[in-house]
Amino acid sequence: MKKKANPEDLPHFVRALEEWHRTGANTISCDTCQAAIRFHERGTATVHECDCGRFTGSLRGL
Repeated sequence: MKKKANPEDLPHFVRALEEWHRTGANTISCDTCQAAIRFHERGTATVHECDCGRFTGSLRGL
């Protein structure tokens, strides 16, 4: 079952995104599944995902 993100997840997500931009590594883990929040670029979008789906989606224009 996919756990939905909520507004309290935003600081954790931003920290993971900043770390990925700074180091290129996926070092911050999801609180729910303990898997790394993975980022990669697909065309003009930045895709982010974790195993449980809590932090899964894409961003454009970064």
